[in-house]
Formats: sequence, C-alpha cells, structure tokens
Amino acid sequence: MAAIRRASHRVVSQGDGDMTGEVVEAHAGKADLDLALIVEQVFAPVPGGIGRYVSELVTHLPPMLTKPVTAYAARGKGDLAGVDLVRSKLPRALLYGAWHSLRRPRLPVSPEVIHAPNLAVPPPGQSALVVTIHDLAFEANPEHHTRWGVSFHRKGLELAEREARLVIVPSSVVEQDLIERHPGFEGRTRVIHHGVRPPKADAGETGALRRRLGLEAPFVLWVGTREPRKNLPRLIQAFGLVARQGPDLLLALAGPEGWKEQDPREIADRNGVSDRIRVLGHVSQDDLEHLYSACEVFVYPSLQEGFGFPVIEAMAAGAPVVTSDRSSLPEAAGGAAVLVDPTRALSIAEGITEVLENPGRAEKLRAAGLKRAQAMTWDRSATEHIRVYQEATR
Repeated sequence: MAAIRRASHRVVSQGDGDMTGEVVEAHAGKADLDLALIVEQVFAPVPGGIGRYVSELVTHLPPMLTKPVTAYAARGKGDLAGVDLVRSKLPRALLYGAWHSLRRPRLPVSPEVIHAPNLAVPPPGQSALVVTIHDLAFEANPEHHTRWGVSFHRKGLELAEREARLVIVPSSVVEQDLIERHPGFEGRTRVIHHGVRPPKADAGETGALRRRLGLEAPFVLWVGTREPRKNLPRLIQAFGLVARQGPDLLLALAGPEGWKEQDPREIADRNGVSDRIRVLGHVSQDDLEHLYSACEVFVYPSLQEGFGFPVIEAMAAGAPVVTSDRSSLPEAAGGAAVLVDPTRALSIAEGITEVLENPGRAEKLRAAGLKRAQAMTWDRSATEHIRVYQEATR
C-alpha cells in the first residue's frame, strides 16, 4: 500500500472559492507509490488547458515520488523529461478508439495507480484507476462540440463511472454538476484546483514583444482556443461598445484556432473595429506572461469552463480580470475579478469599462488577483493528487 511521510508543519491549501482555503499538512519526503500517467494530450495538435494540466503534473509529481513515473502516450514523436515515457504501437485515434470500444490494449506495466487526466480512459487491469473529469460541457452544450467529440466524451464518462476508483474534478461546480447528472459518482469525487506558474516576465522583453505584435497602444487581452463556448462574438461586440470611448484601445486575441470558429476579423468588421483587433494565433507560454502583465484588463467571458486557467494566469501576472458570472469561473476568480453576464455584450462592456475608467478599482483587482494566484500553486495541487492516488489504493 502506498505511504507518504508528512512533516508536522502545516500550509494553506485553496478551498472552494474562498481566499484562505482549508489548512492541510505540508508534503515532506516522498510517497512510496507506483504511478502511470496518461500523457497523450501533451502531444495533441492543440493541447489546450488539459495539455497544460498534464505537463504540470509531469513536472511536479516525479520529485514527490520514490519510484519513477511511467508516462504513457500513443505512437508518435517527442519526449518528456523526468518520466519514463512509454509509447503505444497505435496512433492516438486508434488507441483511444480501442480503449473505449474494446477495452484494450492494456498498458505494458501494472502500476498501483493509473491516472487518466481526461476522458481517454484506458483499461485498468489490476491497477486502481483515477480519472480527471474537467467539465461536462459536452453534455450541457453539445452544439459547441463536434459529433465525434460528444460521442468520445460520453463513452469516456461511462467508463469512468463504471471503473474509476476515484474521480478528480477541478472545481466544486463541476463536482456538483457531475453528481446531479450522474449520481453513480457520488462519494468518489475529489476537488483539486489547478495551479499556476509564478510569472517571470521582464519589462524590457515585454516592450519588444508589444512592438513586434503591433500592441504598442493600450490593449484588452483575451486568451484561449477559439471555439464556440469561449464566446468571442460577444466579446468583440462588447469591445465595439467600449472602443467608442477610447480611440487608441486595441483588442488582442491570443490562442489557436478551434472547432467551428467564426472568423474574429469578420465579426470585428461587422462591429466597426476591424482596425482595432489583433488576432495573434498561438502564443508561447513565455510570451503570454508578457501579454498578461502588459494588458489594461484581461477579459474571459466564457460560457462554460471546468476551471479557467487563463483567469488565474492573468491574476498571477498582475492583470485586472473581467470574467463570467457562471460555471466554475466565479470559483476560480475567488472574489478577485469583475463578474459579468457572458450572454449580454452590454454586461461585458460594462465590466471592461469599470476597470478602464477606475484606476483605483483596477489596482484593487490587481492586488486581490495576485493574492489569489499565490495560493494556487502546482506543488499544492500535485500533493493533493498524490493523496487521491493513495486513497485509491486502499
């Protein structure tokens, strides 16, 4: 059975949406645990927030364990430092399809715990299976997803309900939604908030990046994969309302194309701001830190999120944040953001204006956001993951 040695001192661990959280024991020493982690999302064409989540687990879990972590992925190229990467003979689509329809192939190792960090659920064999369910957007708003995506996630959810010992969710909102829709998960869910990396942006490099991207004027920032639930049409419409008040203000959209995207340039043209929008495409994590730190306000009016990585990242970089008043986003923001109705462009515009026209309010949001982000560390999150793994082996 897995065991972990803990020190007698205590640290603060983030609770369900408050600013202080509950007190838990600090991790000290290493857990005697044999873990296999499915890491294929890291190698996906658009890794997204789940890919970032997996990457951070790959970074933070191995130093906390006595045994090497086995990282399992589909056939392909690329490597990961700090873990023993094992690849299937099957490419991603065939591997996921075989797992969900045939319940094979099994992993070539038999660890104590297999962690599936999304709904690509492998057959566990004799191992304890832990699955992370990030959200149920594919059930709540199937029109925002491809037909294949809805089918894939539904099958993964069915397998998780049947075979997982424990399920990790990134917010209490997702936990409540999951249990209401699927009562069979009751008693098996554990809420673990994601973490955020401390930013390292240098002011000189930030200025050079702004010049290179055409963002020398003040700008509003949005970050994410451009897909329907991210609500970009309403954000651009809201920016059109705000832009009338500030002739130099720009809107920067950072992130890759997603599924069923409406061209943001066409939307901007319809709202009379085609010359005020910068569609940046994929931006590296280092460059994102510079953009977060330089923007006048970060706006994230998503319709559905399991957690909301960009909200915490923006706070960590000192940006005042405007985000949605629904799904997990109020919990992620923890009282440190302006909350708006994402279904109303006017509400989004009013939230942006509240920050832009009130420097004192903006400074209070920056301070509250920094405090919020400082509590959301990946070391804390990884320690809580290990506790779930241990519980699953009992």
